[in-house]
Amino acid sequence: MKKLITLSITLVSCLFLSGCSKEQNIEGKWKATDAYKQKINLSIDPTTITMEIKKHEKEMEYKEISNSEKNNMKYFVFEIDKQQFTIVFPNKRDANTALFIKNNSNHDPFSGALTYTMNREKFPNYEQTAKQYFKN
Repeated sequence: MKKLITLSITLVSCLFLSGCSKEQNIEGKWKATDAYKQKINLSIDPTTITMEIKKHEKEMEYKEISNSEKNNMKYFVFEIDKQQFTIVFPNKRDANTALFIKNNSNHDPFSGALTYTMNREKFPNYEQTAKQYFKN
């Protein structure tokens, strides 16, 4: 009986800890803002990005090229129509805030123009988020 209780507690603890994981992943629904304060709803699936701007929807196929970590930031590099982009999670502990960068170099995933600031819960303030995380 004692072994059963210990096993049950261990199993419940493992399930709880795995459910609390905040792995950074680009897939899912995002709220994004651009430099013109436009609010964009993004939905990212394994192969497509759907953008909704003022009730107009555009779907684009993408191919993930790489994902890695650098300087405590997680990032994903992907390609849409032969143009490379990077989604960066600037704070390793925050899976809800990301930057969408249009790359100007295929060799540096952080070199480029900040296209959107992204958040899973609310539309972010572009200027505030850009000043906080993006060094141009």
